[in-house]
Amino acid sequence: VQGFSPTIEITAPGYIFTSFTVTPESPIPVIILDYLTIAGIVTWENSTPYANSSVSLYWGDPFGAYFWMEVILTDGAGAFSTLFQVPEGTDLGMREVWAFIPPAGIATSGTSRSSWIRWIDVDVHSLVITSSVDAIMVHLGDTITISGTAHFLNGTPLTGYSIEIWWNLILISTEFVDGSGNFSYAHLVLYTDSVGVKSGFTYFNGTSAAFPVITTNFADVEVREYIDLYMDTQPAINTFSRGDTVTITGYVENDGGFGADSVEIVVLTNGTASTFTGTTDGTGSFSIGLLIPTNAIRGQYIITIQSVGPLRDVLSVTGAWTVIVVLDTAISVQVNRASYMPGEIFTIQLQLSDADGIPISGVSIEISFNSTLVTTVTLLDGSGSQVTITIPVSWSTSGYFEITVDYAGSTYYLGDSSVSANSIHIFTDVVFTNRSPLTVTPGLPFIIEVQLADPESNAIVGRPVLLNLNDVSTVPLTVDSEGIIRYNVPGQNAGTYSFSITLTSNDVPSVLSGTFQIMIQTTGGIILQGTDLIIAGVLLVGAIVAVLAYLYIVKGMFHSVVISRGIDIPTKLRNIKKLADAGKYGASITLAYRTFEQMCGSKMGSERTHSETAREYLDRVLQSIPLDGPSVEKFVQTYEEARFSHHEMTRERYEAALRVFTDIYPRIDSSSLME
Repeated sequence: VQGFSPTIEITAPGYIFTSFTVTPESPIPVIILDYLTIAGIVTWENSTPYANSSVSLYWGDPFGAYFWMEVILTDGAGAFSTLFQVPEGTDLGMREVWAFIPPAGIATSGTSRSSWIRWIDVDVHSLVITSSVDAIMVHLGDTITISGTAHFLNGTPLTGYSIEIWWNLILISTEFVDGSGNFSYAHLVLYTDSVGVKSGFTYFNGTSAAFPVITTNFADVEVREYIDLYMDTQPAINTFSRGDTVTITGYVENDGGFGADSVEIVVLTNGTASTFTGTTDGTGSFSIGLLIPTNAIRGQYIITIQSVGPLRDVLSVTGAWTVIVVLDTAISVQVNRASYMPGEIFTIQLQLSDADGIPISGVSIEISFNSTLVTTVTLLDGSGSQVTITIPVSWSTSGYFEITVDYAGSTYYLGDSSVSANSIHIFTDVVFTNRSPLTVTPGLPFIIEVQLADPESNAIVGRPVLLNLNDVSTVPLTVDSEGIIRYNVPGQNAGTYSFSITLTSNDVPSVLSGTFQIMIQTTGGIILQGTDLIIAGVLLVGAIVAVLAYLYIVKGMFHSVVISRGIDIPTKLRNIKKLADAGKYGASITLAYRTFEQMCGSKMGSERTHSETAREYLDRVLQSIPLDGPSVEKFVQTYEEARFSHHEMTRERYEAALRVFTDIYPRIDSSSLME
């Protein structure tokens, strides 16, 4: 008999959730921090209650991320129930909730999901908040009102909850919702606020995580400013040239009396906006440099200002400056180099133009010799005019003078001055210096040579003269660049040949020289004539002849015995000549002057003492002897130069001193004492 083996099937007991509920369940949301009511009944598969045992609760995605909620115990009937508070920080949105019994002993696990899936919707309170502003454009000093409403979604007012009001990124107020769900705030726009387009919003941040954070924007507001523009008092100096900069200053205030910051100001010239602008600082002040263009037209300009930036409304503009633009001028003068006497007329060439090269005519020009004003003339043609100038008859100084012209300026023109490149020579008198030979051999030609100079020894040049020869003929000549005239005379018969010179003028009386004489006679030794003679010797011979002739004819000397009172005049004269012949002109002049002093001492009976200077003694001489003061002054000046200077005396200086000595000799004849 085949044996029988029975098969026994052993299965683990399982759990059955006969019910599982979550309240509130989707679509009704559960608010964070509110409570979920979770309840259910669990039994064994044989319907025996799963009594007094633990059940774990979970939520999330069972196949993804899920979280443990809590563990609860069933009662004797296998029922369980709990209140679960949705914690702060829970993610909003849909999620599943389920119960789970982990395996224990021979029992398997059990879950509610397979038959009792429950979905919940985690959310916060739904609120409706509105906000608005009563104006979209205001000025500083105005008031804006920001208002709005705040309710739950079901229309219940958010009474007592606070709403923050923000404007221009600044919290300006926190207002509470009233019983009707309204809030409102009136905001004063301060005069110290900035201008511009400003945004604002209301901000709600609930007292707990159950409330959402809500920001509600209201309309942008353009904030403008009423301003008054002021120019400072115009500076005293308001005349400018091309290229100068005029600094325009002033200030801007708003209608609240505060300095308006960052206001852009433009300078207007005669009502037309320029390219020169500036911006006010924190005090409302501005400073703008107005450059005068290099091509500006001369004249008067009215300078004003205006605001050119946005967001400013100008109430008034106070002040205006008057700016005068003047042009530089250029004056020039040309004159030919020449010699003139007081009272004579000469011409100058004048030109005057502005900075654009345009001639300026019909204006007054001052004419000066060096710095001495002589006359004022009217320039008829600025492009070039010949102007006639008369040297004042009262002019008393000889020398060289530059022509200075001064234009003082006129309407919208600056003045200018100029000095001639050439100088004119003015001479108040003529000194004729005969450089001709004193003696000429009969039949031989000779040269008449005379130098013309002013009293300061400046050569008179370029002047026409008439040379009168022996009162027989007149030769017109012109003084050369050294002030000299020369004329070749053919050989003459023995006798006296005389000549004189007339310096002619068309404007004033001519100037006549004295009569000069040349002895045409035979002499021993070297023939002295023309440029071959030694001038110093000739002059000395002439002086000796004059002195000896005076002594012989006037005083009767050499006719009888003469008492010289200790002064051997002929010997003195010979010694003077010897020194000059040797080229020692300084020593010759010194000896001549000492001879003069000795003769004066003999005449007065009082010699020069050792304690007296030359000038002190000369003063005493002039008080006793009637001599020509200017001539003696020249003599003593020449002596002092010869005696005390460190340079050699020239032949010309020697000749001048000898002429003075010759002239004054007869007046100090010492053959008789003064009474």
